Amino acid sequence: LYFGKLDSTIHLGLFAYGVRMRHHEFIPAINSLSKAALGYSEKGDLKNALALNLKVELLYRQNKQPLFAAKIQNNIGSIFEKNGQLDEAKKWYEKSAKGTKENNDLEGYITATGNLAIIERKQGNNSKAEKILLDLIPFTEKNGRPEQLSQIYQALGVVYREMKNTPKGLECYLKSRKIY
Repeated sequence: LYFGKLDSTIHLGLFAYGVRMRHHEFIPAINSLSKAALGYSEKGDLKNALALNLKVELLYRQNKQPLFAAKIQNNIGSIFEKNGQLDEAKKWYEKSAKGTKENNDLEGYITATGNLAIIERKQGNNSKAEKILLDLIPFTEKNGRPEQLSQIYQALGVVYREMKNTPKGLECYLKSRKIY
C-alpha cells in the first residue's frame, strides 16, 4: 500500500495497470491491478474490491499463473465472507486451498484451509470445522509458520467453545498463546 494512503494506492494501481498493459507487461500489469483491489478492500469498498479481484483472478488464469490465481481466490473468499455470503466464501476458499496445494504454496494452503474451517463453524458445522482444524495441525507443524499454528489453535478453541467443551477450548487457547 502506498504509504497508508488508500486512494493513492488505488489510483496508482489502476494507472500502472494501464501503462503496463500498453507495454504488453501482462503479469506486472495484473499485479498492479491486484494492488488497487487491495486498496479498495482495505478502504472497505467491498463492491469494487470484489469486481477487481474477480478480474485479477481471471487474468491470472488466462495468463497461466495458477498460483497467483489461487492466492486471489482466497481474497475473493474473504470478501464474500465479509458480505455474509458464506456459501460463496466456502467455494472460493476451497478453490484456493486446492490451487495453493497443487502449486506447492503450503502456507497459502494452510491459510485457505483455516478460512474454510472458520466458514464451516460459522455455518454451524462444528464437527466438520473441528476435523479440518485437527487435520491441519500436523500439516502446519511441518510446513507452516508459528503464527499460523497459533491461529489454528485459536480457531479450534472457538469451535470447542461453541461445542460447549470449555476445557478443550481453554487447552487450545493456552497452546495458541504458548506458540505465538
